[in-house]
Amino acid sequence: MIASSSRVALPTIEAIENSEHEIIGLITTPDAPAGRGRALTPNEFANWASNTGREIAKPIDFAEMTNLISELSPDLIITIAYGKLIPEPLLLQVKNGWLNLHFSLLPKWRGAAPVQHAIMQGDSQIGVSIFKLDEGMDTGPVYVTKLTDIDANETTTELLQRLSLIGAEMTLQVLEMIKAGKEPTPQQLSTATLAPK
Repeated sequence: MIASSSRVALPTIEAIENSEHEIIGLITTPDAPAGRGRALTPNEFANWASNTGREIAKPIDFAEMTNLISELSPDLIITIAYGKLIPEPLLLQVKNGWLNLHFSLLPKWRGAAPVQHAIMQGDSQIGVSIFKLDEGMDTGPVYVTKLTDIDANETTTELLQRLSLIGAEMTLQVLEMIKAGKEPTPQQLSTATLAPK
């Protein structure tokens, strides 16, 4: 299963669909008020799913998510810019746990806006990390990381798109690592920095 609220998840979905693995469901956040009229509006990931004829679940609470996981019984759930912390009972409910594709070289730039903070701070490089979720904010053990340069004129949107393509290839690598029984490596907590919204 894939959980996201952003189009940055699309390269990973495409990569998995073109592999031996199967995506059995999509999850996103519930529609939220937007615009002057504050009308309930789906996010860009939900819009993409609707436009491509794919079913997408929008669980509103812990109970709905629990029921969804029980019904579909996924081996693994991958979150990519999902926007919600997953409580421990849900983490334990999934056979191989939950992965997160995160756009920084963890433990640097933990949080919701790592790319924006890297650009604002003038970083010359940024990473992509895939790690196993735990109860903390981007604190789980890491399977793989990859470092890339930030172009001097690169915008947040351009960099996110490029990182999402890198992350899609890395996701396939991690799926093979999990299949082979390889364990992720704990993060060095002493060098952590935060990237809030």
